[in-house]
Amino acid sequence: MLRHFFASVRKLRDGPARPYLQAFAKELYQTGYARIAACRHLRAAAHLMHWTRRKGLSPTSLNDTWVESFRHHLPQRHCLGYGRRSPAEPLRGARQFLAYLHRAGVVPASAAEGRSPRVPVLLDAFRQWMREQRGASPRTLDTYTFLIRDFLQTVGQQPRRYTAHRLRQFVLEGSRHWGRARARTTVTALRVFIRFLIAEGNCSVGLEACVPTIANWRLSALPRYLQPEQVERIVAACDPHTKVGVRDRAIVLLLARGTSSQ
Repeated sequence: MLRHFFASVRKLRDGPARPYLQAFAKELYQTGYARIAACRHLRAAAHLMHWTRRKGLSPTSLNDTWVESFRHHLPQRHCLGYGRRSPAEPLRGARQFLAYLHRAGVVPASAAEGRSPRVPVLLDAFRQWMREQRGASPRTLDTYTFLIRDFLQTVGQQPRRYTAHRLRQFVLEGSRHWGRARARTTVTALRVFIRFLIAEGNCSVGLEACVPTIANWRLSALPRYLQPEQVERIVAACDPHTKVGVRDRAIVLLLARGTSSQ
């Protein structure tokens, strides 16, 4: 419900940015963002506004250049109440908030011109392809844009020079610093991006298969069930001469019989 999104805004700091945060929350709700993802974006936007206010700036003066400065601020220091964390998540929310301010007319589009970096043409074409060919949701576009932007900044913007070695190197080196969820999402986004390049004739066919897979073991060493003789040993371990032992034996027998009857 929309009131849950606004409840998240009420928990944030007061200040001149609150009306913009409320409007941003409404847009996130109407666009279909899950509450957890929306709260992350709202918290990142509030952090950005708190940081810009400390710099003596108003929300209307925000631009891409300041967002880039905010990115450098994130891993180095911490603002009271926001803590220190990986810059990936707050930066994504900050950019999403700036994009909203552009659409709302709070910040003129010209504010992103000049010294600030523009969205690479290749990335812009990928976003359009994702919308038209894949029907990607705004949240997916937002996530993939952030990840592929990082890839382009690291590997370069010339697809003809992409090789299996460069793709594997990017993933393997990055996975040393990413969390498991970030690594798996990056692999998925990168494979989709390579497929887009192949469809456009800018990459060798089959190159997406060179993107390494992130292992995801799930307690494979733990047994799924016990053998009958193991169950008997557990039952025999319960002391029938004590109340606790009688209780434990009854519980084990109920569990064993209930499992065997399934």
